Amino acid sequence: NDFHQTMTATADSNGKFTLQDVAEGTSNLAVSANGYLADEKAIVVSGPVAAGTIADVFLSPVLPTGNFRVVLTWGRAPADLDLYDFNQSNCKTYFNNRACPGTKLDIDQRAGYGPETITYQPNTGAHTVVVKRYSSGDLCTSGAKLDLYSATGHQFAIELDAEACAQSGTNLSWNAFAFDTASGTVTVNNSFSN
Repeated sequence: NDFHQTMTATADSNGKFTLQDVAEGTSNLAVSANGYLADEKAIVVSGPVAAGTIADVFLSPVLPTGNFRVVLTWGRAPADLDLYDFNQSNCKTYFNNRACPGTKLDIDQRAGYGPETITYQPNTGAHTVVVKRYSSGDLCTSGAKLDLYSATGHQFAIELDAEACAQSGTNLSWNAFAFDTASGTVTVNNSFSN
């Protein structure tokens, strides 16, 4: 006998919300706001949930048709991970070169959690998405996650595989995936290097 309960809350100006008496177990958290793409995720509730943990959701502003956005989020440590994009001409979009033809680094977050975002204009070809550890700490235990959005919403997600990262013996760079802005095709790389 399945029990389904729907609860709603309105976030304050800082994006914080409170839900009372949420049953323990797996819950589906759906979030929406005007001007942003709605998102949802499953969370496992086993007691009170603090801000900065499993119920955090980063909403992506609505995108024009044909555009894409990659969003990087991670845990408290390392404080600074950096999102990189390499296009087919090997132009590198990152904190020190915030734009290449058709790509733009929107946010460079340097105090943990993210998000860092890169936005892509339509039909700019093939791109490789990489995450690099900038500050001290362990990339393998960062909890890094990448989400790919289009104008129609969430398209793809990949989480850093901590075990594969540790087994690789490297701790600096995660070559996560490649995608094509014309077709939307994603190819998972999921490799690690120094």
